Amino acid sequence: MLIACSSLPDLHFADATEGGAGEGGPLGEGGSDGGADGPIGPCTKSGPEICDDGIDNDCNGHIDCDDPACTAGFACSDPAPSGWDLVGFAPSTRPACPPSFGASTDVSAVAGTGAGTCTCQCGAAVGSTACNAGQATATVSDQAGCTGGTTDSRSINASAAACTPLSSTLPVGNGMVFVAVTPPAPPAACAASTTLPGASLTDGRVCAPPARVGGGCSGTQVCAPKPTGMALCAAKTGAQSCPATYPKLSTAGTTGTDTRACNTCTCTPESACTETATLFTASDCTIAGAEKSIPLASSCASSVTKNVTAKAYKAVSGGSGCAATGFNSATTGSIAWTNQETICCK
Repeated sequence: MLIACSSLPDLHFADATEGGAGEGGPLGEGGSDGGADGPIGPCTKSGPEICDDGIDNDCNGHIDCDDPACTAGFACSDPAPSGWDLVGFAPSTRPACPPSFGASTDVSAVAGTGAGTCTCQCGAAVGSTACNAGQATATVSDQAGCTGGTTDSRSINASAAACTPLSSTLPVGNGMVFVAVTPPAPPAACAASTTLPGASLTDGRVCAPPARVGGGCSGTQVCAPKPTGMALCAAKTGAQSCPATYPKLSTAGTTGTDTRACNTCTCTPESACTETATLFTASDCTIAGAEKSIPLASSCASSVTKNVTAKAYKAVSGGSGCAATGFNSATTGSIAWTNQETICCK
């Protein structure tokens, strides 16, 4: 008796040559065992790329920051060190927090810690002329001491550091010539002021960390949202030292009470102004030879032994002519913080 043919379908077993990757089987290039050479199953497109979930949502072979769709709003950044949070920080403005970040906190902030030493500035009081604003006198003479005999002088501006033409040429005769500059008189009275160290308190804003960060970056970096109008920084409660990856220190708190002050600064006129100058035989102060530049000190000295004619000069003033007296540069007071935190940026 003949047995009828079975209605069962032909069976084929997938291997590296039949029904596998080469023939559209379920395995990639890894062959029959689904090895590491290829993914198992196709990518399922779920919509546009989401830049912080570590998934290739649009199935273009790129995730998060590696996907061109994420370059506008996200960037690869160093992660916050252990115990720190990535935050958006604006030290002196209060923009709205970007959608990817958490709630905003208004803060008082200061660059650094606000610590340091005060400085004392001295200058001529109103009605007095400072050394560096007065007129000095350049003199050449054939007499030691720069007085008597054949002596010629020209007025020069005590603060003319750039090449400045003389009002008229100044001849320097043959033989031993003595040259000197006579500084202007010191001011009759001085004014004093102090400068606090560190920056002033400003009104800023901190945006809480984003809910998550993505991938698609090299090394240990993470794909973090760009905080528009702010800087991406690392924050930690209390007074801290900044980590190497976020080195720029600011201190902040929900309130900051500033009682910093400086000790009184007193300034008195110096006994004399100091001044140096150089005469040049070229109107543009170039030097073609040793005899072409003639240095002048405040004391009369022998300098030139050749016949030249000075046409321009440069001057270096000794300052305002006022000196600080009895000043202690230590700062009094401090900044008292409520909910102090350290914020470190790039």
